[in-house]
Amino acid sequence: MTTKVLFIFPDFSKSLGVRNKIVSKLNHISDLSPLELHVLILGDEGAELRNDFNPNIRIYYTGRPTVKSRLLRLTIFWSWLFEKEYQRLFREAKKVYDQVGADFVVMRDTPGSNSLFLFCKAISNKAQLIIELNSDLLEEKRMLYKRDEANKWNKLAWQKEAATKPKILKAAKNLVCVSDEIAHIHHNRYRLPKNRFRVITNGIDYKSRRLAKMPDNHNELKCVFLGGAGDSYYKVERAIESLANYSGDTRVVLSVVGIERENIEKPNHAVRFHPKVSHAELGSYLDGQHLGISTLGLYKKNLENGSTLKVREYLMAGIPVVLGYSDVDFPEDCPYAFRVPNSDERLNFESIFDYALGLYANANLRSEISDYFESKISMESKAQEFLALFN
Repeated sequence: MTTKVLFIFPDFSKSLGVRNKIVSKLNHISDLSPLELHVLILGDEGAELRNDFNPNIRIYYTGRPTVKSRLLRLTIFWSWLFEKEYQRLFREAKKVYDQVGADFVVMRDTPGSNSLFLFCKAISNKAQLIIELNSDLLEEKRMLYKRDEANKWNKLAWQKEAATKPKILKAAKNLVCVSDEIAHIHHNRYRLPKNRFRVITNGIDYKSRRLAKMPDNHNELKCVFLGGAGDSYYKVERAIESLANYSGDTRVVLSVVGIERENIEKPNHAVRFHPKVSHAELGSYLDGQHLGISTLGLYKKNLENGSTLKVREYLMAGIPVVLGYSDVDFPEDCPYAFRVPNSDERLNFESIFDYALGLYANANLRSEISDYFESKISMESKAQEFLALFN
């Protein structure tokens, strides 16, 4: 009998990196196994995604929130309506689950709610539930509240997460984490058995590999930061503030893709913001870049480790990185990362420029970086790890 797997995701159509990750992971799993795959998206704004998945993957949608709910969320009934909307979403999810008759249900971590807990409890009696943990949502909501304690909605969101997440996670057979640190945090906080945790770092689809063009010259240092719909400015502001204090003679040009703000043009540096682009357009923004800038704000989430998607885009394209966190897929002696502290310490662009000059003496740099990381970050290798969960 064919094993059936139902994947459940919040709408991800607006986030380029997450969209590519989910689509490529499921397509690789489909290619590598006889599993019968189904995908439920909590929303319908990504209906065009149907064309991105392999034809044998069935796609379902719950539909978007009602206009009434959207308007009233801004009133004193926000918390009640939030729960009512989740009740509707997970009633629809339960219908799809019953229709599919799934043996496994894989869910991307979402904000905690009583409705989500009841759904997880109901299906875990019949199917094996797997939850993917990509961040520490409880800590993020706590810090958001602490930054603005007068905001009662932030407090409610934090309290709801604290009250419901332990019950939700206990219903899962496996918890798949993107880093050892995320696994460690959730194991210690919720006292869950260690054997429930699996660490599978983020991967990228090497089938779409395109090496970025080399820089035309080294008269200026060109750096790129890939943002997205969910990217806050804080993830790159440290680089921008460092450039404001930069006194070097070599001009530095930082291209920020996916965040729209007013450009900055100074004699020795420039910061140019660009709107969100499609994956097909991404290559033109990577061409000619010396370095890719990683997320620079994990310390603001009290995190040290990660496996961010933007860094994997750079590496697949053959671009060395300025790395502001500890990445599981980077060996300590890896020469293709300029490591900077995970703090608010100023970036030393003078040293960064010297580092880049040393690397670009190698005409084969692009292909060497991309090949070096293929076995570590390719989506095919991550899909193989994921498949082991269904045995």
